[in-house]
Amino acid sequence: MKCCRLYSLTFCILISFFIFQPLLFGQRPGIECGCENYAKYEKPGTKPILTKLLTVEEGSSKDGKYIVEATSASPPNTVNLQIFYRGRRIFNQTNSAAGWGFSPNEDRFVMHGYSEGNKHWCTLLNLDPDPGKTGEEAVSWQVIPSTEVSSARISFSPHGHYLVYAALDNVSNLLLQVFNTKNGDLVYNGSTSSRIVGLPDGESIAGWGFSPDSRDASFVHAYLTDATHYRVCVKELASSSNTFILETNEIEGGSYWRFSPCGDIFLWMFNDIQGNPVCRFYKTNQ
Repeated sequence: MKCCRLYSLTFCILISFFIFQPLLFGQRPGIECGCENYAKYEKPGTKPILTKLLTVEEGSSKDGKYIVEATSASPPNTVNLQIFYRGRRIFNQTNSAAGWGFSPNEDRFVMHGYSEGNKHWCTLLNLDPDPGKTGEEAVSWQVIPSTEVSSARISFSPHGHYLVYAALDNVSNLLLQVFNTKNGDLVYNGSTSSRIVGLPDGESIAGWGFSPDSRDASFVHAYLTDATHYRVCVKELASSSNTFILETNEIEGGSYWRFSPCGDIFLWMFNDIQGNPVCRFYKTNQ
């Protein structure tokens, strides 16, 4: 595979120009990667829970494959959620859900809510558990049981293959878990007892995201361990739990990370202890 065997500082600086600077004369080719695409390297990404509203109590998946109906139920503060595929009901449950939505590929659904005060729960559904059939009953997993948290964020990977649940408890410990949306399996646990600087929103250095390939194959997770140091992990989600593309602790200084368009290469750019710029490339399909 002809991928990014670049080690000179001069070339690193040129690459950083291509990655981060707008170009006056259209899109310039980036680095060649295994899928033979040319483009700028991309930021790690996630997708929000998506429900396309039709009426106040009815919504649909992105392209209308599934319809969700929500109505108030008894006891108070509960809701009855029903999901339909071509008019056939494939899911029906009354619970304390406060939010819900479909995955980018439409075939997954997540709902979450609170019970017993501020204890948060999250349930994942596979709306198409047997692709060879149509309209079968949805399969569900309560991926997060009732857990006391101060804030939480739930997102899908860009193509809906994974669900990431991130929350802070009352003393800022991080609960971060990634689940396979096809079977509900836990594929990455980034939870830590270190007090996190920042919020579980994926927008700052205390953040995370997936590679841009169609399989959402790789996941990067970084968080500040104090005001100036951070930890970064990059994992191929199909690999064993203790195998990482990159795992490093107590890094200091500014950093940027990007994936190649096909997701085959992870790029980490940072300043060394003398303040010199460094860029490193890692193959993700190890």
